[in-house]
Amino acid sequence: GALAGRGQIQVVLDVDLAIMSPAWGASLGLDLDDSLALAMLSTLPQVDILSLTATHGNTLATLACRNVHAVAQELNLTVPVACGGGYYSDYRTAATEAAALITKTTREAEGSVVWLGLGSATNFAEALHRDPTLAGKVSKVALMGTRFDRGWDLNRWADPAAFDFVMRAGRQGGMEVQVTPAEVCLPVVLTVPDIDSLVAHGKGGWITKYSFFLKLYSYLQFRFTSLFMSLEGAPGTIDAPPRFRGGSHPWDVVAAVSVAFPSAFARTTCHTVEDVAQLGPETACGEDGVVAVPRSADAEVILSLLIGHASIAGPGQPEEVAEPTEPEDDLALSDINRIGEEL
Repeated sequence: GALAGRGQIQVVLDVDLAIMSPAWGASLGLDLDDSLALAMLSTLPQVDILSLTATHGNTLATLACRNVHAVAQELNLTVPVACGGGYYSDYRTAATEAAALITKTTREAEGSVVWLGLGSATNFAEALHRDPTLAGKVSKVALMGTRFDRGWDLNRWADPAAFDFVMRAGRQGGMEVQVTPAEVCLPVVLTVPDIDSLVAHGKGGWITKYSFFLKLYSYLQFRFTSLFMSLEGAPGTIDAPPRFRGGSHPWDVVAAVSVAFPSAFARTTCHTVEDVAQLGPETACGEDGVVAVPRSADAEVILSLLIGHASIAGPGQPEEVAEPTEPEDDLALSDINRIGEEL
């Protein structure tokens, strides 16, 4: 697992993990990328995962909460885990365990930390709203989300007010703010042969156990993403070469690599907060209030990092983790299980 003090980049990680756990069947989530990003980060020697929190986005917060606990156990992570609010929560009035853990971890860390958000920005927004001085301890907040080509993305859509608040308040507080838009991830495609390579490089642990579901969801995500983007009229995997058909974009892996290996991106552009949420002009980097966007992702490098590191995550027997409590302002897990049974 990831042990504090092992690396140079201290990461507070917030995810909307939808599959790769006993709750995967009920979640109906199509994202395998949160799990892969978490697995990859957990084995990188330069990264310390200080805490792990669950948010909503690709699935309900209730399910993301249970999934995060289950995957943390699969990967043998020894970091604190907490759950955040659901789709009906308001970061301005919420009081979640996730925001409390983000605050505690950030405050107690030796030196600065990086906030990495791979789902909605609700938990980070709550923590920053309740304690604006946290910005002084956060060197960078990196968010996966938004789209420059059409302005729509699930992570921002899940809580646009929170997403925009984190960008604005972060910049005002002196944080470096980075956003990885969806189209930056389009050159990176995880195919079935890539998943076979993950299994071949693995140690017979979680990656082998879930290889079938990785392939199934990779195929389904390709079909879903291609259809959705073609209906929008946006460029996407629908026009991908034959070799890429049947693959998926590991969105969150790309965002994670942008933090751990920024050299995997050939350039960076800068934009105002307003222009990050919609197509807009570039502005000079280094100016007050601008948001950085990594560009020109090297797909081969990113997939090599993923295959080389995610495959070896979680050696040994996982430790027991506490049973999670259901977040407030969300559907009950029993309701989701009942719906799944009825279907």
